[in-house]
Order: sequence, then structure tokens, then C-alpha cells
Amino acid sequence: MSTPKDSLGQNSPFQTEPSSGTIISETGVFGEEICLGAIIGVTAQLNRDDALSRRLADHSTPFLCFSILKEGNFFLLVHEEDKFARLNKQLCTGLSKATSNQQIRLQAYITREDAMLAVQKKYGERLLPIEINVYAPLNDVDDVGAKLSKSHIFLQPLRYGLEERIYMNPHVLRFKGQPDDDSLHYFAIPDSEEIDPTHSSSDESLSDDADEIDMDDMFGVQLQHIF
Repeated sequence: MSTPKDSLGQNSPFQTEPSSGTIISETGVFGEEICLGAIIGVTAQLNRDDALSRRLADHSTPFLCFSILKEGNFFLLVHEEDKFARLNKQLCTGLSKATSNQQIRLQAYITREDAMLAVQKKYGERLLPIEINVYAPLNDVDDVGAKLSKSHIFLQPLRYGLEERIYMNPHVLRFKGQPDDDSLHYFAIPDSEEIDPTHSSSDESLSDDADEIDMDDMFGVQLQHIF
């Protein structure tokens, strides 16, 4: 039986043979790894839902984390060596340029809710909204950032993977007087709570019979300081 190929004559990224691609999301591979930021607002095409279903069954966390495998011109989401989703062509092209001759680690994050919706969808295109964290050695940060921006891929602050880690976004202007980038770390941020729009905490410190400020008096005080 012949191996399925794409329009470029390459092996299909979802063939069942053992992968010969390179996983670029293994942790602990590089010495001093820097977090560059996140690629947001992108999707991955879900091709096989069995691997994603197993991950959902095994974990009850609000989001799921997956390795990313580079295979030919494709970037694939992987779980236990099962390739189950592929990034879109435009993003794959940009990432290919940025990862050429560079040691880059990519990690994909999917909310549990989005993963469940994609698995439950039986017809039509099944897209997974994902965010991709980008990591690279310190010496490669500026080079990787330049290659990403050339491909119109711009890094944003992280929402997932907020464990303490050195952060240096090459797409953020740095000025003299700012703290050293090596001192910037991510810490876990608590989930935001819903705020009742009819209630304002600032009102509690104000009495109902508080005196109103006379605008003429205010300008009078300012003029005294000027003259």
C-alpha cells in the first residue's frame, strides 16, 4: 500500500508510520532557555480526535498542553507520539523560516472547553483555537524575533505556562532605565472574578452627604500657586 502524499509530494503528516520528524518542544534540551512570548489567535486543524479524547479523559485541568512536532513543512500537535492536529499553512511557513538553524521549543495550549467542542463536532472542519508559547536560547532571542516579525508573526504576553521562567519578548521595545529582562519572571495569575456592574467598591469609602467640590474654588487654588 503506498504512503499518502500531499500536493508537494511529501508524506502526509497523518500517516501511521513511525515519525521521523523532530520534536521541538522537549523540555530541558537547551541550557539557558528564554520565554519569548506567545503566538495567539491561531488554530490547528483537528484530524484525529482519539488522542485528544484520551488526554481529556486523563486530565481535568482547565487547559491542555501538547508538544509540537516539525515534520517536513508541517507543524503538528502530538500526544504520546500520536499526531492529531496540524497548524495552518501560513503559520507553518512562518515558523519554518524562524526555526531554520535555530533551537526553538514550541508548546501548544488548548482550553478544555475548546477541546471538548472540537471532539464533539462530527461534521465540517474542526478547528482548535490554540496559543503557542515560544522558547529559545538567550543568544538566539533577537534573531528568532526578527525572523518571526518578517513572517508577520508577533509575540504577545503569555496566558498559559505561567510557571516562573525568564521572559524576554524581542517584539517589545526596551529602553534604558527599564529593569533588566533577566529580572522579569512570570507568576501564576488567579482567574478573574465576575464583577457586578451595579456595585462599585469605591462607593463604599464615600458618604452620601459628602461635600461637592466647587470648580471655581479649585481653579482659585491653582491660580494662587501660579502667581
